[in-house]
Amino acid sequence: MKKVLAILLLVLTVCSLAACKSTQTLDLGNTDRADVFNKNYDNLSSEYGKGEYKVDPELGGVLSGVAVMRLLDFTGDGNPELYVAYSDGTTPYANKQQIYGFDSGSAVIFSEFYADSLEFADITSKSSADAKAPCVWFYTDKSGLSYIVVGEDLSKEADYYYLKYNKLENGDREIMELAFTEVDGHELSGTYEKIELAGVTEAEAERIFKENKKALDSVEKQGSK
Repeated sequence: MKKVLAILLLVLTVCSLAACKSTQTLDLGNTDRADVFNKNYDNLSSEYGKGEYKVDPELGGVLSGVAVMRLLDFTGDGNPELYVAYSDGTTPYANKQQIYGFDSGSAVIFSEFYADSLEFADITSKSSADAKAPCVWFYTDKSGLSYIVVGEDLSKEADYYYLKYNKLENGDREIMELAFTEVDGHELSGTYEKIELAGVTEAEAERIFKENKKALDSVEKQGSK
């Protein structure tokens, strides 16, 4: 009888932990940050539509609308920023990206609206030289700092960027800094997430959108609305 009770207790404990994990939200620090993220996501999704899987006659399965949402710490301060990739309607797939912060003094860290960030506004990184469309690629090191990986052919050489706040004399900020390149001899022992924006299957799109929902749930649950 004791053995049966022990097994039952173990099962209940595992189920309880699984339930906790499935409902766990990433701590944003405060409701103001969540509200900033909520507002900007709502603005983008109302203008460009929510994430959607479509089939293009030439590219196959593509991710359109607000296709990618991730909460990642691009600054190393322990607080997440909101990364969003979306399609502005000029391409069948997501072609623009923005990062929203809160502690930087401005909600938008970089986007097409910042002249000094134009090179990062368009998603141009290719997973290979013959790829038909760009992809989004993140690298997170053991400390939890996340980088945007950029390159014309990520299978051969890539640059790793993180966000750095340096206030310049004219009041502007240095937005991004090249941390290192893959061929610099760094031992990369972190984790990667590569998101193809075209040529994806419906199952792959569902996985991406599932991760989007986790990020959005964290933002919505911690907001004031």
